[in-house]
Amino acid sequence: FNRVALREAQWVMDMSTSFCPDPTLAKQTLLMSISFWYLTPRAEASSGLHRERLVERLQLEQKFNNGMTRLLNLLMMFVLLTTALTYSGKMDYCRGIKDNISTNYGLGGLYDNNVMLNDVKAYLKEFSKQSALFGPLSAEYFTKSSDKSFVDSETYFTKPVDLPDVEFTLGQEFSFLAWVMVRKDIPLPMRGVPILRKALSTVSVAADLSCWSWNFPPALDYGAHDYGGPRSAMEERAIVDSYYSKREIEGPYPERGQLVMHTVAVNLTHAVFMRDDGNVSETVPLSRPVTDCKSKALTMGSRGITLAALRFFPRALTTKEVAEIHMAGSMMSDVGYMIAPVLTKPLDKLGSLDRKIEQTPSLMRELDGVSERRQWEAAAMTTGAMRDGGNVGEKTEYVSNNHTINYKTADPKLQLPFFEAFSKPIFMGKSSTVLAPGNALPRVTEAGMTISVWLKRDQVAGQGFVLSKSIPQKNELGNDF
Repeated sequence: FNRVALREAQWVMDMSTSFCPDPTLAKQTLLMSISFWYLTPRAEASSGLHRERLVERLQLEQKFNNGMTRLLNLLMMFVLLTTALTYSGKMDYCRGIKDNISTNYGLGGLYDNNVMLNDVKAYLKEFSKQSALFGPLSAEYFTKSSDKSFVDSETYFTKPVDLPDVEFTLGQEFSFLAWVMVRKDIPLPMRGVPILRKALSTVSVAADLSCWSWNFPPALDYGAHDYGGPRSAMEERAIVDSYYSKREIEGPYPERGQLVMHTVAVNLTHAVFMRDDGNVSETVPLSRPVTDCKSKALTMGSRGITLAALRFFPRALTTKEVAEIHMAGSMMSDVGYMIAPVLTKPLDKLGSLDRKIEQTPSLMRELDGVSERRQWEAAAMTTGAMRDGGNVGEKTEYVSNNHTINYKTADPKLQLPFFEAFSKPIFMGKSSTVLAPGNALPRVTEAGMTISVWLKRDQVAGQGFVLSKSIPQKNELGNDF
């Protein structure tokens, strides 16, 4: 038994030495095998160890150790390769972010060793300003609905300046706010001067008409692009009567020589004009909602006027919000997360000239249309003069309660159909009454209409209508329709 145990123990030691390079582990294996044989009964020990199973177990453990090591190595390589591919794929993206941040913050100039304290202060101020561009509430992300700033510091204007095509439109509610001062020696026109204005165009007659215009003394002109009011005006107008009725008769405006904050908050029905800390000057009802147009003719300022903190808000400010801005420069809701709006700088001379050149084709089309209409009118008047002569004859006042308007298929010169009210000279006096059926003329369509007439006015003649259409209308039988 002892010989069998020693022989088996020797074999186990040889196997453990080949599989276990560590001498300590080999000795431990030898001692365990000897102890096993001494504790095993003689009958069981005579048959010896199950060498095949032991060898199979040792080989399996060795393969498992080697396989786990290989698996861990492959897993580590896979992780490192995947990470490298991810970073390499974002190389251009990361480089773009780096270049963008470096450009916006001017990081390239930080390596100058000759930087003074004042330079550091100026850089921190610029750094704070540029940081607003990257904020979650920055105007870079909310372009059309965000606040707009046109003037930040106190600026004196010698004439209106052109602004670029800013991406904002007037919605159902909006507000304008600015600090305003007027020179003491500059007279103000009857209709005031614009603070912020969008004209129909930069050229021709349309330059004098406003899609909308916020003026001083406080007023709001709007709607020249879709005006439908009386013929004495060309656009709607909402004014603060306390300013326009006195016209500095009782003394100069408070804005003469000092800055006063003005605000107008507009909704669909009213325009609320406020001064300083939300003091309401007047609430003016609107005849219709203020609408916007697609014109690019945006200007700010006027001769002799000083502006500061000129801003646009896409909502109607309340008196409380205006008071907060007047006191602290911003609303309480902005405290703790104040994102300054991006300042819109005016165009330079080349930019203003380029805008006027853009408007030139529309101006040429307008002039061509005027020229063509004048040629038609001249031809029609010449035709009438050749046909009827120019003598009025006796001054017998013409009276007719059912005057006939004739339809002509074609004018002899223009070859165009027309309606003829008179075929010869007629004298109209104070007692003349000339009525025609309301349906004698067709309705005016989008194509428009042209009215041509020869007139000779006496020195004592008064005012009157050449052609008018009243409501209700009457047909040939005199019945209303």
